[in-house]
Amino acid sequence: METSNISHSILKAICRILPKEVRQTLAHILTLAPIAGVLALVFVAYLAFHIARQDSVTERMKDIAEAIREGVMAYLSRQYRTLAVFVITVAILLMLALDYRIPIAYVAGSICSVLAGFIGMRVAVLANV
Repeated sequence: METSNISHSILKAICRILPKEVRQTLAHILTLAPIAGVLALVFVAYLAFHIARQDSVTERMKDIAEAIREGVMAYLSRQYRTLAVFVITVAILLMLALDYRIPIAYVAGSICSVLAGFIGMRVAVLANV
């Protein structure tokens, strides 16, 4: 039996023993979670654009902010190159050991993590000026 079929069978068995109210609550959570995620992204975009529109006080502050931005980008570039090797290696191992969907989810999660780090660092640098 495939690993994903075993996991699916276990999940079905757990769902059968849960009370109906709990199953309905879980269904609502699974429906609301993506909606909450999208709303959070919209709010983050609003805050990022609001911070980006703020004006720096002096030319010296702008120069310092640019130097910080360059350093941050060099750091992130190096970190993400190293992370890419790790993620690809783990994804290949997961594909060989488990179902093909698991490495897809792993890589998608890694990409989201990289985007969150990149956007967060950019906004943090903008906010410090």
